[in-house]
Amino acid sequence: EALASPLLAQPQRHEVGEELDTKIAEEEASLSSRVWRVVPRERRTRPPAAVVGQMVHAALKHWRYPDGGFDAWSAVLARRCGLIDARQVRNAQNETKRILERFRAHPLYLEMNAARRLHELPYSIETGDKIEQGRMDLLYQIDGAGWTLVEFKTHRIASPSALDGYLSGEDYAQDEKQVLRYAAAVEKLAGERPRVLLCLLNCWDGV
Repeated sequence: EALASPLLAQPQRHEVGEELDTKIAEEEASLSSRVWRVVPRERRTRPPAAVVGQMVHAALKHWRYPDGGFDAWSAVLARRCGLIDARQVRNAQNETKRILERFRAHPLYLEMNAARRLHELPYSIETGDKIEQGRMDLLYQIDGAGWTLVEFKTHRIASPSALDGYLSGEDYAQDEKQVLRYAAAVEKLAGERPRVLLCLLNCWDGV
C-alpha cells in the first residue's frame, strides 16, 4: 500500500504552467468528450484505428477479455467512441477481441494476471516550477519482486521492416520519452525505479 497511496492520491487539477501528459491532453480534446460520430465514407466498414485502440485500452483497464458478456459490453463501448454503422461496430469488436485474445495467450498476460495491478494510474508531481501530470497504463507487482510499468500500444505494425522503421523513428523516440517520464515519476513518488515495458499489442506476428 505504500506505493499506491502517494500515486493514487495525486491531485488532478490543472495548474498554471503545468506540463500535461500527451495522452491525457489528446483524450480530453477528443474521445472523452467528443460530440462527433464516425460516419463511414463510401460505406467503409473498417473501423478507425483510434477507436480500436480506445476499446482495447478500455478492456485492459477493466481487465476484461472476450467472454459471454463481452460482445454486449464492447458494442456499447464502440458506439460511445462514435461508431454508428453496424458493420463498423462488429468489425471494431472483432479487431478488439483479436488483439485481446492474442495478448491473453502471451506469457506476459499470465504474469500480469497473477500480480497486484494498478490500471490507468494518474500522477502529479512538481518538476521545477511546473506541475507534471500523466496517467500510466499499468503498474504491477509480483509478490516479492519489484514493480513493472507497462505502456500498451495498439497501432498496427505489419511487418519486420515496419517494426524496424518504428524503432528507429520519431514515434518510438516519443514513446520511449513518455514511459521514461512515467518511470521517473514512480521513482520520485515511491522511491523505487520500476522495470519498464513498451508492449506492442498489434504486431504482425503477435505481441
